[in-house]
Amino acid sequence: MNIFKISLMSSAICLGLSSCVSEELPSGLERKENGSMSINVDMLRPSSTRAIDTKDFPVKITSIKDNKVVKTYDKASEVPNKITLPVGYYYAEAHTPGELQKIMTTPYYKGRDDFEILQGINTKSTVTCKMANGSFKVKYSDEFASAFATWTISIDDGTESVIQFTNEDGLTPATIYMTFEENVNFLTTNFKGTTTSGNKISTSNKLTKKQASEQYDNDDEYFSGGDAIVINFSPVESTEGDITGITLNANISFEETEKWYDMEVTDKGAGGDNDNPGGG
Repeated sequence: MNIFKISLMSSAICLGLSSCVSEELPSGLERKENGSMSINVDMLRPSSTRAIDTKDFPVKITSIKDNKVVKTYDKASEVPNKITLPVGYYYAEAHTPGELQKIMTTPYYKGRDDFEILQGINTKSTVTCKMANGSFKVKYSDEFASAFATWTISIDDGTESVIQFTNEDGLTPATIYMTFEENVNFLTTNFKGTTTSGNKISTSNKLTKKQASEQYDNDDEYFSGGDAIVINFSPVESTEGDITGITLNANISFEETEKWYDMEVTDKGAGGDNDNPGGG
């Protein structure tokens, strides 16, 4: 998964020295004890992911004491080499440009880190931007491609927002990204399709993030940002050669790892023409 590190390193503090250059402080923040810091925007890039340029990431610094924003920069590339702040506690934030949406066609990264500015002490703080949404990708077997003429696949986490894949998206549809609600421990996948012979198939399955905790680091049973989910669809064929249903298996990978694990798939109900059984 993609992870971005924004390093914030404090430089030497200038007090009463005519050679020191400081920024004009926001109103209400004038104090005798000031510190200075610099912000470096860096990226830790997993080898399997494409690079994302962080120079356009907005950066914001907020005072923890009164939750007042003291510095904002539209782009990381516009952050000056030196930022002067009064001593105190702050947090810095950075994120993908724009607002985080429930359903997106691109990943969204964000992060926050708390730090302290001290007189006479250089401060180092790191903001790690991680994916705030999860990714969904569907794959079809060769048998599926030749068996179905049309289909609609919907995936939801119990909210009104639903991800959909249809035959109009082709056999290699683009990845879709979803922002999960809190405490979502299963997803519902609904499939409706018509075979090339005209048989209508529908199934409903539950995908559960159920693995031993040590297999996915600090993750828990709930879906969260950074989870990458791949769902594979294949047809179920009777001994007479008729398509009677659909079967699926799902895999999941977690933030900061490229390992894949099986997800638990349970059948919520299925059916086809002539009471043919189906399902995962």
